Amino acid sequence: MACPSETTTASLIVSSIPNGKVWGKKMVCENSVQNAYYVQELEGDSTTFVWSISGNHTNYTISNEQNKAYRLVDWDYQGKELVKVKVVNKYGCSSSDSMEVTIAVKPDAQFLWSLPGAAYKAKFEKLSTQAPVYFNNATGGADSLEVTYNMSWDFGRLEDTLPYIVPYTQRNAAITQTYEYISWDVKLKVTNDHGCVDSIVQSIFIEISVGLFVPNAFAPTNPATGGESSDRLVSTERHTPYRWSMHGVT
Repeated sequence: MACPSETTTASLIVSSIPNGKVWGKKMVCENSVQNAYYVQELEGDSTTFVWSISGNHTNYTISNEQNKAYRLVDWDYQGKELVKVKVVNKYGCSSSDSMEVTIAVKPDAQFLWSLPGAAYKAKFEKLSTQAPVYFNNATGGADSLEVTYNMSWDFGRLEDTLPYIVPYTQRNAAITQTYEYISWDVKLKVTNDHGCVDSIVQSIFIEISVGLFVPNAFAPTNPATGGESSDRLVSTERHTPYRWSMHGVT
């Protein structure tokens, strides 16, 4: 004959896994400050947040205390870093995550301009440069990551209401623009794929000066008194004629 025991009730709490996914900017610039990295898990209630950053590319971090759901980072120089976090709730349930961050130098915006042919057409050639991101790969060897960029031109004319965008694939192509006689301020802004920006402004002067040479109306040994020469200019705003003779300039 079985002897029944007393009935007891046990409480069991099944806790969800805390949200430890890291959010923030994966591509940043050298010397950028207060870049936020965070998890969407509430602080408090005995939840702990353990942050770590690999390497030595940080200049300063805010909220160094572990029990925060975010970390603000000032990145120092170019390279790669790994931002890690481990979130543990009061029941001992935990989750971990990491984010690879690449830190790029800003581009160097430069350009060269010239008047190669027709005096009213200016040619612009980019001299801008962009360094890659250098880092050590998983095997410890030296490696690099190409950093792309686009260029935004403002040629300074009244009709230039929108920027002239040049994508990375066309970065080496020269650009020809038409100008009138005057001084113009040309602006170039270069933005790389990490959001780093550099710009330059150059003042260019379009001086349209054309010489027209008329054949001599005089014989070598004869003053040809009364001789005449003529010239006709088309589409010219202003011109000053000079005639040379044995008596001087007239």
